[in-house]
Amino acid sequence: MRWAAVTLLLSCATTPEGGGSDAVRVETVTLDLLPEGTGTVGFLLDLQSPPGESCTVTRVEWQMMLAGRDFAAGVAAANVLVPGGQHARVKVEEPVAFGGMAYDGRARTVPVALRGVAVTQWASGEQKRPFEVRTRVAVRGAPVYDR
Repeated sequence: MRWAAVTLLLSCATTPEGGGSDAVRVETVTLDLLPEGTGTVGFLLDLQSPPGESCTVTRVEWQMMLAGRDFAAGVAAANVLVPGGQHARVKVEEPVAFGGMAYDGRARTVPVALRGVAVTQWASGEQKRPFEVRTRVAVRGAPVYDR
């Protein structure tokens, strides 16, 4: 039986050093994890460009910790234009495998830490714009590290 992903909306996230108009915010984090040891990790980034400067998000490099331990990492290709002075969203959904771990099928929340960089292309060259968030995500089952 396939479980539906449960989304937790986040009210705050971090911005790159200096903050300001080139901020990257994590808006949602989702986990859809199956007893077979596979699933999907998803998150939504909101990026903003300063007035008069457009950029294109070309890829997202990310790492996720689950219950304080390394869980998944990836590089997702993107091609999202962020017009000058505006916001754009980049949705990342990546498959994960955790087959060698015990699985607890109970519904609960799990602590998640997500960090990475949105790689953007500007007229002046490439720039890595960091993001990071720690939250709890509701799941209908997840791997267990302590068994």
